[in-house]
Amino acid sequence: MTPRVCWSFRKPGSTEHLENIDDDYIPYLMPWYGVALMSGAFGSKVIFPKKVDPSCASFSVEDLEDIDKLKIPEFEENFFTKKVLDTIRHFRDKSDWPIAITDPQGTLATISLIVGYKNLFYWMNDHPDKIDELFGKVNQTLIEWVKIQKKYSGEKIDHCNGAINVALPEGMGVWWADDDSVLLSPDMYQRFVIPHYHKLFGSFGSGMMHWCGNSNHQLDNILDVEEIGAVHNYILGKVDDVLEVQNRTKEKKICLVAGDIIPVEEELEGYLSEIKEKLDPRGLVLQFTVSPKLGIKKGQYTETTRDVMKSAQRILNFFRN
Repeated sequence: MTPRVCWSFRKPGSTEHLENIDDDYIPYLMPWYGVALMSGAFGSKVIFPKKVDPSCASFSVEDLEDIDKLKIPEFEENFFTKKVLDTIRHFRDKSDWPIAITDPQGTLATISLIVGYKNLFYWMNDHPDKIDELFGKVNQTLIEWVKIQKKYSGEKIDHCNGAINVALPEGMGVWWADDDSVLLSPDMYQRFVIPHYHKLFGSFGSGMMHWCGNSNHQLDNILDVEEIGAVHNYILGKVDDVLEVQNRTKEKKICLVAGDIIPVEEELEGYLSEIKEKLDPRGLVLQFTVSPKLGIKKGQYTETTRDVMKSAQRILNFFRN
């Protein structure tokens, strides 16, 4: 995908949304090239199948010795990061709409695609000092990567133009995704991940943390990071799983953004009814992604077909009636 193709997809979709759906959406442009982008920048092999998200085919760190050899990407020269910066530049040439950062996989998620899960989990146990070294190197690189994107786009350090289709308040300058938080024990997460997240979020004032699925076992760890000012949870259709998240975020007086790639049409009304009945609207933002070809059925992603605008209007009508 080129900057021109990215532009031709982003702007029309947002314009159609604004013209047809009367919700709280604030448009922005996102130079999105997949979740494997930074692992590719660190040397992992990334493949680009047609009509499918990019993915890692092999890892840049296969032996412990490779950690010392791992090269920090030169953002303005590296194939992957340069493509994002070129896209930001193209967006600025074409529009005055605000521009956000590309998909920001957090330190754990990035390392998982540099090392691979098997090696990472074994080395956390057998060689913790080397993994600490890797976390420190990747964590600082991700911070610098966001800073140069902000330099190109004009976005302030402590301001975020868009975070998974949500506008963050002033003082919150970033969001990070950590889907792999669901995989680690709380002790391992506290040992290897949390010490770096104070700086990862705090370098931009504060920020929002995202994960998909159920990471409730990490709530003590996550909510003890004072630089995390909001959490975003794709609940995969399982409303009961987010009840504990809401109770804990209310205690901390931080915002919960809950949402999903919405269920298939035949499950949609039951899902919305469950949200309305069980979740407290105070301190809650609902964020739904309406995909024309992807939905959730019985808690699993599945292919589907739908009229995006009709489904979006159906959701609005449900909550407003």
